[in-house]
Amino acid sequence: TSVLAGRGGMNGANSTSNTHLVAGQEAHVVAKVWAYGNGESDTADFYYTTNPTVLPLNWTYIGSETLSGGGYQYVTSPSFTLPSAEEQAVRVNFRHKGS
Repeated sequence: TSVLAGRGGMNGANSTSNTHLVAGQEAHVVAKVWAYGNGESDTADFYYTTNPTVLPLNWTYIGSETLSGGGYQYVTSPSFTLPSAEEQAVRVNFRHKGS
């Protein structure tokens, strides 16, 4: 799974209005994944954190998306409100058949 670089310097996130990322506005994460078979049994779970340098990391769940095709696919997270934080990170957990 690879997370794509987005606008505004936050890796993997894009503004939903195709402008720079701004705290308080809507954004989404795009990941490139390899889907098994027809992809219908594969799910991408999206998370973000506003403090990626402090352990343990505290991940906030954005949402999940099921794929509709096999092979390499781009999958987009549900939109979320971008929090105000100097450093942020995103994570995608890609799973097959719920595992």
